[in-house]
Amino acid sequence: MTSFSTHVSISTLVFFALFFSVGTAYAGAGGSTEADTVGVFQPTTETFFLSNSNASGAAAIAVSFGPSDSIPTIGDFNANGSDTIGVYSPSRGRFLFNNTNVSGAAAIDFRFGPIASAFVPLVGNWNGLDEDTGGLYDPASGTFYLRNSHTSGVADDTTSFGPNSSTLTPLVGNWTGGAADGIGLYDSVTGTFFLRNDATTNGTADFAFGFGGGGQGFIPVVGDWDNNGSDSIGLYNPTTSTFFLRNSLSSGAADLAFSFAAAASLIPVTGNYNGD
Repeated sequence: MTSFSTHVSISTLVFFALFFSVGTAYAGAGGSTEADTVGVFQPTTETFFLSNSNASGAAAIAVSFGPSDSIPTIGDFNANGSDTIGVYSPSRGRFLFNNTNVSGAAAIDFRFGPIASAFVPLVGNWNGLDEDTGGLYDPASGTFYLRNSHTSGVADDTTSFGPNSSTLTPLVGNWTGGAADGIGLYDSVTGTFFLRNDATTNGTADFAFGFGGGGQGFIPVVGDWDNNGSDSIGLYNPTTSTFFLRNSLSSGAADLAFSFAAAASLIPVTGNYNGD
């Protein structure tokens, strides 16, 4: 899944929040039947710190990956049931994915979308058939551009969802437990999630609900926290490094709340890193 620096300001972090994905925002894991857990990414060192439990404690995995402008994009890139590290480089307009959670050259590297754009990278299983692949969200037009292979080319699906000139954060998740991931948007001003089951067609939200308070700088996350086969939502407070996770697509209190990898201005990520 999917699932957003030590010298980075909070205002800069809000900018990075628009670049998620469960995975990261993060991205969904394409119908995984295993529980997802949290992690964080430090842009200053391009380092992932990943946990195998949704609780406070030390990182199970610490690994550096990607160029200096990396935006984290975790996913299951080879359909083996485990999520691994990936990034998107805006200056190159390229996705770089690894099939293991280790440093080194990318196992998958492809161009998608314009260079140096304000597009937001996403990762998801758009067609319900194979591995997680890349996508982009254009805030100016409220459009999702989705690609079904790890190759350069044009979008396989182009979907309009939400307003133009959007300040909303795009999301990816498997909201129904089916084969393919859906899309979503989070309004940080009101604390409202808008989720759509079908990522490949235009339309309105299938779910709309509030979670947490708006206007607090919280960053949305997505994952299957309770191992029920479908994704739900959460929030990350970058000031306190605290995750608030909810097991249903509805308003209410967090089912899990804990701090992880406390440091200033880290970017939250989520995924099933060990496949169990």
